[in-house]
Amino acid sequence: MSSTLLIFYRFLQRDFYTARNSLLGIAFNWAVLVPTMYVFITGYLQPRVFLGAHHGQIDMVMFIGSILQSMQLLSYKASVPLLFDLLGERYIEYQTTLLKPQLVIIERIFFSTIFTFIMLIGFYPMAKLLLGSTFNTTATSWSSVMLMLLVSSLAMSAYNVWICCTLYSAQSLRKLWVRCNVPLLLLGGFWVPWHLIMKSHPWLAYASLANPLMYISEGFRRAFLNTPDFFAVSTCVAMLLLLSVVFTLLALRSFKKRVDHI
Repeated sequence: MSSTLLIFYRFLQRDFYTARNSLLGIAFNWAVLVPTMYVFITGYLQPRVFLGAHHGQIDMVMFIGSILQSMQLLSYKASVPLLFDLLGERYIEYQTTLLKPQLVIIERIFFSTIFTFIMLIGFYPMAKLLLGSTFNTTATSWSSVMLMLLVSSLAMSAYNVWICCTLYSAQSLRKLWVRCNVPLLLLGGFWVPWHLIMKSHPWLAYASLANPLMYISEGFRRAFLNTPDFFAVSTCVAMLLLLSVVFTLLALRSFKKRVDHI
């Protein structure tokens, strides 16, 4: 057991070591530059241009959902080397000789989760720093925000690792984003919360319950605003954990089919 944990840790350490050259740039881009851009556009400029001076909490609702795109892209960026490894050197096959194949995939999900969580942990604090009282956090539960960030990173990482185990060409990535990831983003509460979709298009609202990003956006909005308009944080956490398990099982199944391990 101790040797298995040590190998698991070494593989995790290797993934961070491999990514070390780009970590500083990624950290600057996604922990400073991107939040600043979203703060200015969706948290300050856009509400005042489109909504006028008396916009209430609408600006916060719109800004809170903007983390979806960053989370989707970062977890993808951390996971996609697995696809290129499967298409090229297949170093992962060597890893399966030292560690159970199931644990190799779980390690990849674990790495992507930690990577995404760390890179986005400053997203909302940066917004608070820049917007001050404009970003009203008097009703915010920061522990719930951090919990949502962690389980959301896990769900997105498990999803992306599953996708990497499923695709058989780099060209398929373009189709994935156009046909799947972008629709998931736009219909996952990126701009519009679930209760407003329910008022205008109930059928679309019910269909969006199958979208993991909807639980991410709703959970963050509930954690910040603490109003019954949004899903309870406990509901979102439970659903995201369930979806993480489903995506992980699908990834394990696809990986076994692909490398035919014992």
